[in-house]
This record gives sequence, structure tokens and C-alpha cells, in this order.
Amino acid sequence: MAGIHALGPGSQAVQDLLDPLRADTFKRELPAPAELQRGRQILYWGAQHTPFIAFWPAGIKAAGGLTSEVGHVIDLLPTFLELAGVKYPKKLHGRDLLPPEGRSLVPALRGKAQGPRTLAWEHEGNRAIRVGDWKLVAQFRGDWELYDLKADRTELRNLASKMTDKAGELGASWQRWADRVGVVPWDQLPGASYKPTASYRRKSEPVVP
Repeated sequence: MAGIHALGPGSQAVQDLLDPLRADTFKRELPAPAELQRGRQILYWGAQHTPFIAFWPAGIKAAGGLTSEVGHVIDLLPTFLELAGVKYPKKLHGRDLLPPEGRSLVPALRGKAQGPRTLAWEHEGNRAIRVGDWKLVAQFRGDWELYDLKADRTELRNLASKMTDKAGELGASWQRWADRVGVVPWDQLPGASYKPTASYRRKSEPVVP
């Protein structure tokens, strides 16, 4: 998450605060999605690395500021619950509820460092995990790829073959997460036998005979 901390009332104030999004210094800090790999379906940074704009005048003191703290859409519920002073229920209609996966962004919005975190994903058989600045990612039926996001945010230098221990460590962490949240292997889901054809295929897919 790279966030503009607060927007003032009035279009000119908003415009002034959005100007850094077009500045060269901001581009160096946060590459544009077009400079990153892939898109929404595949779990490279081109689908995930986006700015987050927050408006909370009562709590955000550094109006117009930026933070490099990592955030995710799963963090919104814990954030709103904390701001509302409400606890997430453990049961609903007699059914046990799983706790939210995210963490509150309130400390980040107030300018405090939250430290490294672990995030994991699975989408249509594509999978990834981020632990601090390390990210392991694989396309459906593909091999794991390892990237150091601090040195290589555009994910161009795959280190998996050079750092097999790190890749194995992150791969094991991803599998523990997948087992815990109930990820079903894509091959086992209905429609898993789908093959791209000349008459029906995703735009990026080659035709499979």
C-alpha cells in the first residue's frame, strides 16, 4: 500500500494532493502497473501493486503524506472494526466464525511502522506468498519463482534456482496457509478439464490441441 494520507474538501485540494501520483519521484517509488508483470488474474505485481488513498481528517495528521507500509483489501474490515470500537463476533446464528485474515491499518494511517508481514494468495490455480520483501509466485501448473521485491520490484530476476532453500521455505509456508484456509487445488474443481480452443479461450492463452 502506498497511500495519500488525507484529502481536503474541494476539488483544488484534491488535485494538489493527487499531483505526486504523476511526479517522477513517485514513479521511482512506486512503478506504474504498466511497468510490472502480468495483470489481474496472475499474481505478479502488475495485478497487486497499487496505491491506496485514505481520507480520515480526524486521525491522519500528515495530510498529503505517503507511506510504504504494506496493506491489502483484507485489512479494511479490521481497520473499520477498530475505528468503530467493535469486536468481530466469534459466532453468528450459532455458527462459529473464522477470525478475519487481515490486520488493522490504523497504525499505518497514523504514521506508525507496522513491520514486515506475510500475505498469501490463490486465484484460479495461480499462487503466491509474500514474506517481508521476499515473494514466491507461480502460474497455474507452473514452477515457483522467487523474487526479492526490495531489489527487483518489477519481478524480472527469478532467484528460485539460486536460492532453493528460501524458495522451499516460502513454498512450505504457502502450503500451510492453503491447508489452513481450505484452498482446493484448481485441478479438482468443476471445469478443471477446460482447454483453450480457437472458438473459446482467454485473450492471453494459446490454443491447446
